[in-house]
Amino acid sequence: MIAERSRVLSRVKPGGVLVLAGILATQFERVVAAYAECGMRLVATKAEKEWQSGSFAWEAGIQSGKRKARERDLSGS
Repeated sequence: MIAERSRVLSRVKPGGVLVLAGILATQFERVVAAYAECGMRLVATKAEKEWQSGSFAWEAGIQSGKRKARERDLSGS
């Protein structure tokens, strides 16, 4: 999930929520940190036995700012 985060995050719309499940509890904090680096914040989590899941949302203004920068790069402005 960490290696594919750019591809995964490109599919999350502004205001959208990303749910990641099937994460080993021992690896969960690494996943949270990796997605936080990209502007996502953990809004809910659930653990069951050795597994943990999390719901993530964009930090305020982060996703729209990245989209605007990407559009600017593509337009050459």
